[in-house]
Amino acid sequence: MLWLWAAALAAPAEPVEDIVVWGDRFQRWERRWLVQTEVVLPEPLVLLAERNREVALQAVQVRAVFDCDKDFPQGRRSWEVHCTIEDIGLIGLAPAPGRGAAQVLAETDAALSGARVQLQVTEDGGVPDVDLEGLTAADDRGRRRVEAMRQLMSRVVLPFQLRLPDTIRDGAAWYEPAPRLMSMPSGTGSGGSSTVAHRMDLVGDKFVVQSIGEGTVKATVGVEALAPLANSDNGNGPLIDVIDLATPTWALRLDGVAVVDRDTGIMSERVWAVRGEPTATVASRGPYAHTGRLELLGEHDAPDVGPTKLAALGEWVPLSW
Repeated sequence: MLWLWAAALAAPAEPVEDIVVWGDRFQRWERRWLVQTEVVLPEPLVLLAERNREVALQAVQVRAVFDCDKDFPQGRRSWEVHCTIEDIGLIGLAPAPGRGAAQVLAETDAALSGARVQLQVTEDGGVPDVDLEGLTAADDRGRRRVEAMRQLMSRVVLPFQLRLPDTIRDGAAWYEPAPRLMSMPSGTGSGGSSTVAHRMDLVGDKFVVQSIGEGTVKATVGVEALAPLANSDNGNGPLIDVIDLATPTWALRLDGVAVVDRDTGIMSERVWAVRGEPTATVASRGPYAHTGRLELLGEHDAPDVGPTKLAALGEWVPLSW
């Protein structure tokens, strides 16, 4: 499908008179949002309780209300932004839930409620960095617990990234290389090659941005290894994270539509679907999917995010729009 977009992008540009100028492209980060998303994972996401218990999720649905605001500029074209999680609901699918699995989800809900997601954002709509504040880790288990929650929340906030062109006009078309929405969840980042083609059309007082992306993405996961120490008796030191170069790849496709206000540049709604199938070399791995919807909220809107619970296989209802 990308070749169709390539033909459109390569076509000679017609003279354009109606160029839109937004005074502050960061206005969108002074708003409240509802995000509803579902992630189906090729390998389970392990959420940890503070003590002893854990649950391995094969899929998870998150409904969250964010209250976002700008903190301070980081140069002329970027800001640090924080989004407080006002409310959150989690539905987890665990093929083999152990004793106390529901309690782990409840603890995760309690830990994330009121926590702050810290973002680095750029003027063109990029979200290059995501961190989770308000959660501390005193040991290795605590570190892994916080990282699992950060990975979960990264899937929730990545759809905020929608890189827009410098020149805003009806009919604009552009490419976005390596979009973060087409990354795989991993504590050490993900590699591969992917591209999204966007087209912007003016409909009334809104721009509708249609997006199609394709790529092959490697889940560059971290593995633990012993660091050698010259002065130790056995040559082994503490555990460190290294990159597993033999990680498999998935062929991904992205389809999405966003609505952007013509006068302010604020995105009021976005729906997206990322689907990934393992390549032939890793046929034993499962598929990857990340779908959802985000929408702008009013100052006093209080949507119901639903309960936090475990769902049995027969009770799982996929999100649809």
